[in-house]
Amino acid sequence: MTESEVKQNEQEEVKNDIEVLCPSCGRFVGAYEICPHCQTQVNTRVSIKLVKRIAVIGAIVGIILLYFAAKNREVPMINIGEIQINHNMALVKVSGRVIRESIQDKKDNFSLTIDDGTGKIKLGGYNKLKKWKKHFGEKFPKEGDFIEVTGNLNITEQFGASMFLSSPHRLVVKKSFNPKRVKLNDLRIEDVNSTYRVTVKIDYVKKFGMGYSIRVTDNSVSDQSAPISLTIFDTAFNRIKNENVKKAITTKGSVCEFVAILGEYKGTLQLKLKSPDNPNYFKVIEMGAGDPYVASTTYKNTYSTTYVNKSNQKATPEQIKNLSKDDVKKYVEITGIIDEVTPQEWGTRVILTQDGSSIMVWIKKFIVGKMKLNLAKGQKLKVLGNINDFKGTLQVVPISETGIQEVTE
Repeated sequence: MTESEVKQNEQEEVKNDIEVLCPSCGRFVGAYEICPHCQTQVNTRVSIKLVKRIAVIGAIVGIILLYFAAKNREVPMINIGEIQINHNMALVKVSGRVIRESIQDKKDNFSLTIDDGTGKIKLGGYNKLKKWKKHFGEKFPKEGDFIEVTGNLNITEQFGASMFLSSPHRLVVKKSFNPKRVKLNDLRIEDVNSTYRVTVKIDYVKKFGMGYSIRVTDNSVSDQSAPISLTIFDTAFNRIKNENVKKAITTKGSVCEFVAILGEYKGTLQLKLKSPDNPNYFKVIEMGAGDPYVASTTYKNTYSTTYVNKSNQKATPEQIKNLSKDDVKKYVEITGIIDEVTPQEWGTRVILTQDGSSIMVWIKKFIVGKMKLNLAKGQKLKVLGNINDFKGTLQVVPISETGIQEVTE
């Protein structure tokens, strides 16, 4: 390196260090704002205090902005059917109808299963039941309610997708369940799994090993229908908190109003209590005169939900065109040509025609399973069954597979 290059480097070093030298005496002042040698104010340097203050203020403002950004962040709504493994622990919002609820008072746990039409997911609240009941009171989410909930997803290979419920403020009941009020005579096999509010009279009670077998009828004197069974297992019966309700529902002659799910067993409709621990689902209108649980042990249920079994009676031959609502509950024999066969979930719908007139024949699922006859359009049938009025339309309901016979000429 030449002498001129050395001098040039020294000049550049002095130029770079000029900000740390006193402009008056030329001595090194370091980080001082006032020269310690001549007390001259050094104005060319940025104040360290100012840098510190800016840093602290910037950090505080940043934290405040971050808080409001997180608080006002819109949690994404997601369809249950779209949940994948990469959504594990994600904070999301889902909505749907509660199709199942589980309450464990002793463990302070509860769970809700909701269905949004694309899939189902289980919502779990562990050690939070008391807290949630205190928050919601009688509006605690129940089966049938439409809810919207925000929570963290938990996805495992064994249990699939579930959601942890942390705070009751993150769940909103959008629409409370309000069951339709119906009469027993209006219930049909097509309505299985639907929920209704009914007013009934307790006609018969029998205690069996795991619960109660109860027979109920419509309370209306002018609308007497065939009895329908109500089975209450001990686990459900013990969930009823009101002792007066327990007594009424197991006492012959009592008139009660309750919410129930319509079920089916071997083609016969039956009722099942919905949410027995919900006091809003029960009302005692009149207490029976007898003692609870008193009933004959020799009774055998030979009733159907829409007709009394008349298999031992002779059917009355009728022309389809002559049938009217005056023939409801009448046991008849009709003959016609099959115009339409429609298999459905709970049975098979057949349209039978005769001389330009037609009528629907409803063959229950358990009868279809026993039939050896394959139904087809154009086939001539003889049907023995009971006349029913289904939502204003007459139909014939065979009581067994022998009531459906092919006519060969």
